[in-house]
Amino acid sequence: MRELKPCPFCGCDDIFVDDSLAPHHYIAVCEMCGAGLDHIAAWNHRPIEDAIRAENERLTEALEKIGSHSCDNEWADIAVDMAAIAREALNKGDTDD
Repeated sequence: MRELKPCPFCGCDDIFVDDSLAPHHYIAVCEMCGAGLDHIAAWNHRPIEDAIRAENERLTEALEKIGSHSCDNEWADIAVDMAAIAREALNKGDTDD
């Protein structure tokens, strides 16, 4: 059985799987708010959350590149480099689909 993500409604980590309805039929249910979904895959499917995580990783990568510039460069060159790195990270997100 796959690991369950926290409840998408209240954020609770206390999730149980109800398998009492029918053989091979599992329902993920939140202990706190009682929310439930018919399939484990549906419970764990979070496209917006996954997209935000991917964008966060791209921006973190860009910030690490920006932070690696040494202060010996001219400020104008650094600003141009930073803008290019940020633009590259944002454009990369548009083409990942």
